[in-house]
Amino acid sequence: MIIRALLISLCAFFVNSSIAQSSNKIYIDTLYRAEQNDADAQYNLGKMYENGRYVDKDYQQAFQWYQKAAQFGNTSAQYRLGVFFLDGKGVDADTDTAIEWLTLSADDNQNAQYRLGEIYQEGEKVQQDLNLAVKWYKKAAGDDKEHQFMAGDAEEGHADAQFKLGEMYAKGEGVAKDAEQAIKWLVKAANSGDPDYQYELAEFFAEGDIIERNEAKAIHWYKIAAQNNNADAQYKLAEIYEEGEIITQNYENALYWYTKAAQQAHSEAQYRLGLLYAEGKGTTQNTQLALKWLKKAAPKERDAQYRIAVTYAEGLGIEEDDKIALFWFHKAAEQNDRDAQYDLAKMYENGEGTPVNLQAALYWYQKSADQDNNDARESLEELQNKIAKQGGLPVKVNGMNLAKTRELAEAGNAEAQYHLGVMYANGEDGVPQVLILAYKWLELAAEQGHSEANKDIVTVMKNMSNKDLVQAHRLVKEYKDK
Repeated sequence: MIIRALLISLCAFFVNSSIAQSSNKIYIDTLYRAEQNDADAQYNLGKMYENGRYVDKDYQQAFQWYQKAAQFGNTSAQYRLGVFFLDGKGVDADTDTAIEWLTLSADDNQNAQYRLGEIYQEGEKVQQDLNLAVKWYKKAAGDDKEHQFMAGDAEEGHADAQFKLGEMYAKGEGVAKDAEQAIKWLVKAANSGDPDYQYELAEFFAEGDIIERNEAKAIHWYKIAAQNNNADAQYKLAEIYEEGEIITQNYENALYWYTKAAQQAHSEAQYRLGLLYAEGKGTTQNTQLALKWLKKAAPKERDAQYRIAVTYAEGLGIEEDDKIALFWFHKAAEQNDRDAQYDLAKMYENGEGTPVNLQAALYWYQKSADQDNNDARESLEELQNKIAKQGGLPVKVNGMNLAKTRELAEAGNAEAQYHLGVMYANGEDGVPQVLILAYKWLELAAEQGHSEANKDIVTVMKNMSNKDLVQAHRLVKEYKDK
């Protein structure tokens, strides 16, 4: 066995050594020819440095070799040089110079034609000119009657340019609005095999906003895109089969396509797949699989958070657990789900999964009522009357009632944010322990210079997984973006 292992190691050494020698030879040979002013070799050497193949990646070296090749008329190098000036790779960004090089290479380079169209359409680095954008997109797409492309290019065309051109005909941007031309170019782009364009074409036919609605063609292109592994198309196709409005309802097909999309981390598909397993549609009812997919969807889908809460609260195919239900109702309520806010308030009022906390109940009833939940309005009024008859509500948190603490925290008060974070960290004063929310409020307080928050957040982080930290950072960002 030892001898065999040694032989394998020796073979691996000689193979790797051979590959290294071969790579070195390719680089040296290319460099030699490039120094002899061979434009193709200069271009290939630029590619090596740009992509880090056979040599360390070095944009400045790539730029220098592309420049040499471009000056000898190599159109591919001229195109790359234009891109480098456009993106500021290996040289200071210079849009005017970029356009000069891209235009110079555009006679037989569809990528250059496409980039020029993109520059003039976006109008970020130069003055927007939709007519020029259309002109260049047409060249790249294969619709320039005055220009002959290199062999093979004219038949295929540039798929990105074809799609952009189709959109511009559909919207009447830089060209007269023309549904027939729009469909022509959108179909060409889809026929390139790109599943994203196939999905977008399906969306055009399904929505009917820009081109005439055609449900049969929409389904046709959804299917093609779905078969080519586009997760959005797989989700749409599953939704169509589940709803059964434009084709015969088929839960088995819905389950199949939701599964395909869910396996690609499509959160809406994960949620809908969880519902199918929960309700036994298209498959045998399976609560464990339902919860598996609902929990995968939960970081992005508040409806999934709510459904998990209901599953535990009502014991749907699983042992009832009010504490877990409270946790998930809290998550959904924090995401502004009015039904979750109402159910959470009920749990606080009735002491389900938590000690009775009428202040918390009032707060969540109010939040739900503010979103036009009539049941929440009625429950809020009943609870307020009940409290009034009992002589008021003495619940305080650090001198403030819980509702006021939340209100001030949401308004940006660092002290309130700190106290709310501590409550979530310890699971006290009427809130469950939710470290993600603890981190959110402590981080916001810490960013405002709250010294205690800076200390406490370190302790909280030690008990959080990387996945929880990612979600917590997202909640902080969402708060700041409000």
